[in-house]
Amino acid sequence: MKFLLATLPDDTASQARWLEEHLLGLDLAGVVTELKAMGTGREEPMGLDAALGDVLPQILRGGLGHLTTSHIQTLLRNPQILLELQTRIFLEGGDYWNNLPEPTAEIQDAVDRGRSRLHQFVTSQGGSAPSTTSNPSKTEPSRFIERTADRQSERAPATSPPPRAGRRWFSHPLVVSLATAAAVLAGVFVAQPDRLRPGQPGPSQVAQGWGWSKPGAIDESLEAKTYLAKLSAGADDWFKKRPATPQALAQRILEFRQGCSTLILSEHRPLLSEDKAWLIERCQAWAKKLDGHVADVEAGKDILQVRQEADETVNKLKKALLERSEKV
Repeated sequence: MKFLLATLPDDTASQARWLEEHLLGLDLAGVVTELKAMGTGREEPMGLDAALGDVLPQILRGGLGHLTTSHIQTLLRNPQILLELQTRIFLEGGDYWNNLPEPTAEIQDAVDRGRSRLHQFVTSQGGSAPSTTSNPSKTEPSRFIERTADRQSERAPATSPPPRAGRRWFSHPLVVSLATAAAVLAGVFVAQPDRLRPGQPGPSQVAQGWGWSKPGAIDESLEAKTYLAKLSAGADDWFKKRPATPQALAQRILEFRQGCSTLILSEHRPLLSEDKAWLIERCQAWAKKLDGHVADVEAGKDILQVRQEADETVNKLKKALLERSEKV
């Protein structure tokens, strides 16, 4: 099980590079899903232009390296913006985004798999695979994809620099990510239109987290003492399941680790700045301890021993939060 947010760095500069890698990679949808599952998004959706309008032109020209901590936090707390930003980079990004490394073997494999699946999808709908030598009657999915490509071409500014000479642009990770998403959405819409019907909850809406990832676990309407005490009590969810296999234990630890990320990325409005700094520093330390427990499981260490060590970590963080609540 790959938990993408476990690799999110702590400092702003490294976070910017981390986000750039995922904007140009194959895992952006997973990053967005994990951020949404953590409940860090705003109650009212924020669009890309509203969130980054003042710095968006600089991003398109020169990447994320100049963004402030506030900008990075905006992206992490409004993860849907990342998908919109990826599209804008693809359509309007300058030389910074074009002069990129050659595709890796993983990306080339993704291109080959995507081409094969798209061929199977189009032919399964009663049409034929795209051809460079003829123009047969097209199925609705293929016409949809062509219309989308035409609209994107119209939006792209005439001054946008072409990809570097010799680059197979179709195999760039950003293109692969966008094309894969488009093909999957087209397939779902044609094969299962009810799944996209407004008002029906999707899987991510039905699933409920636990611990600090549970809805309402981080209640910023409380006063500081109660806020920290509730965070301490929220860690008790760890003990409600006692995994007995390496896979189940690793997953359980990673899910609790996700709650640490939720805390790190929260605003903690009830706390004074010094208490907030303490909490984030402690969360980062606990997260590293949990990462170590997962590494022990993966290395083949006795799972009962790892589970006991994880219990100790959780009990220590519960005690630290409760003691801090009594001092604020």
